[in-house]
Amino acid sequence: MDPILLTGWLLLALTCGAALALAFTRRLVHAAVWLFLVLMGTAGLFAVAGAAFPAVSQLIVYVGGVLILVVFGIMLTSDQVLGQPASRVRHAGAGLAAAGALGGLLVLAWRQMPPEPEAVPAAASAAQIGAQSLTQYLLPFEIISCLLLAALAGAVAVARSKGR
Repeated sequence: MDPILLTGWLLLALTCGAALALAFTRRLVHAAVWLFLVLMGTAGLFAVAGAAFPAVSQLIVYVGGVLILVVFGIMLTSDQVLGQPASRVRHAGAGLAAAGALGGLLVLAWRQMPPEPEAVPAAASAAQIGAQSLTQYLLPFEIISCLLLAALAGAVAVARSKGR
């Protein structure tokens, strides 16, 4: 078996296993560790697929930024939060059914793919991606930035209301 293909399958198994553990863990500190493995596995899958820019972006933005914020948030919360949560998991059956349906659709789409994929264009450089983000795709880029700003403002509002 090709070593790159084997590496891809191992990264896929690691990422899926860590994602399942993340979904079912009941401790925030353990969830942060599982999230780290999921994000690193995703970056590894990007790298194995030959997509260097998304792999590095995944490492910088998510592992280097978001995960650090999550860890700081866990560290700065009260000691009560680090224990077991009081609520039980609800609607686990519906979640598993939705995940199974999505998995089935992914398998169906995978089986519909032609055996010989079409030629993929050469990977774009960071300069090309940046130029297209600020010329051809400026409107979607700005809409996403406004959406992220609204999500940040909503998170601050929820945090303030819970703190009172």
